[in-house]
Amino acid sequence: MRKKPPRFVKKRNSFYHVGYKQLLEKMDDGSFLKTIQRPYTPLGNDYNKAILRWAQVEAEQSVVTDTFAALSVKYKKEVLPLKKENTQDAQILQLKLLVKVFGDMALSSIKPHHIGEYLDKREAKISANREVQLMSAMFTKAIRWGWIEFNPTLGVQKNPEKVRDRYITDEEFTLIRINAGIELRCIVDIAYATGLRISDIRNIRRSKPVSEIREARKAKLNIAFTYIQENILYVEQIKTGTKQIFHIEGFLLTAITTALEIERKVKSQYLFCTRKGEAHSKSGFDSKWRRFKQRINLDDIHFHDIRAKTGTDAKLMGKNHQALLGHSDISQSEKYVKSRMIEEIEPLDFNEKRAFKKR
Repeated sequence: MRKKPPRFVKKRNSFYHVGYKQLLEKMDDGSFLKTIQRPYTPLGNDYNKAILRWAQVEAEQSVVTDTFAALSVKYKKEVLPLKKENTQDAQILQLKLLVKVFGDMALSSIKPHHIGEYLDKREAKISANREVQLMSAMFTKAIRWGWIEFNPTLGVQKNPEKVRDRYITDEEFTLIRINAGIELRCIVDIAYATGLRISDIRNIRRSKPVSEIREARKAKLNIAFTYIQENILYVEQIKTGTKQIFHIEGFLLTAITTALEIERKVKSQYLFCTRKGEAHSKSGFDSKWRRFKQRINLDDIHFHDIRAKTGTDAKLMGKNHQALLGHSDISQSEKYVKSRMIEEIEPLDFNEKRAFKKR
């Protein structure tokens, strides 16, 4: 009995090649719909000719696995959809830069010194580190897929990174709040009160999106939902998946109440949105923040510095800064605020020493 090739089927008197495609489509409401497609390619009703045609279809659909560009295609198709939305956006841009440099190179020809040369020549040194980090993840997958046997990024020293220690003073924070428009001031206040990243603040819904959550869980999609429910702000951090519950009171209550009262021409499920009712995109908000800080002459402040101020102030006030920042390990929190804290030290008094000696 002859063995049937994979993806080769017979229906009635004809033969077909059955493909497989998994699509992840973003819907208008921001949710994701996963669909599976199995395209049928007719191969005719003659078995021998159908086998030849099947081999051609297989060859057309198979991926050439000897270039970095081919690896990027497979990684983008099979791995990126499983990552958080923010990570996807960042790595898509990183892939474009990497393909421009390494795209035509055979995977086996990429050596550690090529990685080192890329790190040296790239003007944005920290970005280069992140791009090489992505390359390392891609090569690790390629090893698992049997494309290569060695990860050329291993052992290559990355560019030195200085720990950011910029602390927003209370005077600077007051200046930001005074000059910000209503929406931006609310965003800044929520960022300070909760320590949330801007990606999580942009994701805040005005109420619990019950149907979206149900569909996402049913489709097993890795989507984070942050929403207001009565006097609670329920958070699922996009970056880490950490779940938090903030009681809406005091400073946070004022910020959220003010945000809810902002008049908008278009109804939106998001607390902060564009004129079309959509959540602010990362690039859109980044541009808005950049223009604002230039206007008030605080160019060196990053929005993420507000999160650092939250952690630092919380520790100074004796509050649980680890829980506030959503870190699973206290060492993360300590490292986060340590560089921004200056210890107040009482000077040693020699006269006091002499008095102590006479006791």
